[in-house]
Amino acid sequence: LCFHEFSHALVAYYGGDHTVKDKGYLTFNPLKYAHPFFSLLLPVLFLLMGRVALPGGAVYIRTDLLRSRFWRSATSLAGPLSNALLAILLAIPFLTGYIDPFDRSEFAYSLAVLVNVQVMAFVINMLPIPPLDGYGWLAPWLPKKVEEFAKKIAPFTIVIFFLAFVNYPALSKPLLKVINEGTKALEVDLFQVQVGWSAFQRAFWSLLR
Repeated sequence: LCFHEFSHALVAYYGGDHTVKDKGYLTFNPLKYAHPFFSLLLPVLFLLMGRVALPGGAVYIRTDLLRSRFWRSATSLAGPLSNALLAILLAIPFLTGYIDPFDRSEFAYSLAVLVNVQVMAFVINMLPIPPLDGYGWLAPWLPKKVEEFAKKIAPFTIVIFFLAFVNYPALSKPLLKVINEGTKALEVDLFQVQVGWSAFQRAFWSLLR
């Protein structure tokens, strides 16, 4: 979360919005980005119920201060690209062979899930749906009327997308295939991912007993 939002803020800062520094966004302090419901409760519930890695925080960028449409697009792209970079960094033990597909340790399972989450965050964030970053980087180049309409529906589209993702395989299967292929491309075994997810869910629910 911090890496993703920090990346947005850093690019915005160089693009002309220096207010991000005053707001404390140029740090890795999660309290600067956190919202009790949207940053903590909702993302955890999505992970537990549907294994969907949705964005959990937000930085408020003064887009009117950014110097051009290019900087607006770059600011939006910075977040998901940071997820892609983090996925690669986390996958180094798999890419170098330090962790092989037959490793059945808790460390291997945990790291496999973290890589999968970052790949998922990148793929989902790049969907051209407001308010996701995949729409954000396109927005500066769209007609004003489209942008205004997108702002009105943005509060509802995340929930609608999640419900559709969980209930309609025609939507979820193609996305999951892309996410799984991206995870495998980083030499992460999907069995390790599956076991890691199951362990995460069991551990969470056991805490509530």
